[in-house]
Amino acid sequence: MSFLTQLLPASVLRQFSLFFVLICSALSASAVDAADDYLLVLTSQRNAETVAEAARLFSEQYPELAVKARTDGQIYEATAEQRADLILNANGIVGAGLFGPAVAELTPLFKQFKQQRKPLLIFNSDHRLVGMSELAGRAFFNSQQQVRKLGKQRATDDFGTWLSTIKQQNPQQALWLQARAYWQAGG
Repeated sequence: MSFLTQLLPASVLRQFSLFFVLICSALSASAVDAADDYLLVLTSQRNAETVAEAARLFSEQYPELAVKARTDGQIYEATAEQRADLILNANGIVGAGLFGPAVAELTPLFKQFKQQRKPLLIFNSDHRLVGMSELAGRAFFNSQQQVRKLGKQRATDDFGTWLSTIKQQNPQQALWLQARAYWQAGG
């Protein structure tokens, strides 16, 4: 049993595992078949342990789906070639907690990645990155103003009702809101 498994309640780890299931179901349009295909999860150093443990649990449950997780610091420290290789060869990317120097490093690579029409889901990050989120070549956001508006939305005491309402009000962003909700709810 890992240190994090002992530290975090099982409900939080299950919730984060559900987050990965949601993301992978979103990635099904670009099925992960080859041995070198993977979902890339990018996160802040602060969330690294949680993401690593969730990825481990997810891999135990879904061994056929590979997950590579990297922190913003690891991205920043990698060479330009290593960054490009990691990002551009991913089957899909999920990112959370990405701010600061990583934004400048990731922005041009995400623009190239988007040309491949692969899933890109970014939340709780710099709005310039969040605004790049898309699935199957379809952007979740029409403008940075829309990103800021939805980024400010915070759950009420009744999380489920709040999420249902906000998804109904923003159908274009429903999948993005669902993915972000798993993160907000304790991931």
